[in-house]
Amino acid sequence: MTLWRHFDIVDLTDRTHLLVEQHIMYLKEIEFAQSYEMSLIREAVLPKAGCEFWTYLLTIEKGGELYATCRSKIYVKGIEPI
Repeated sequence: MTLWRHFDIVDLTDRTHLLVEQHIMYLKEIEFAQSYEMSLIREAVLPKAGCEFWTYLLTIEKGGELYATCRSKIYVKGIEPI
């Protein structure tokens, strides 16, 4: 379940990155062949030597009701100087 990859994340363009951790919480049953509202926000950036860890929150809603959340931690390698 890496739904966040379906979003165009400009900040990750031309950057080496890897999903390292993911926590999914289902609050309601998600049915196929239904439309849902989804949003993806970056919650945090944790800088480390030569890289960063970015935390994103994906929410899935319908009709104002929250169906699921997915919190993902992504390793982002720093851009190398030319």
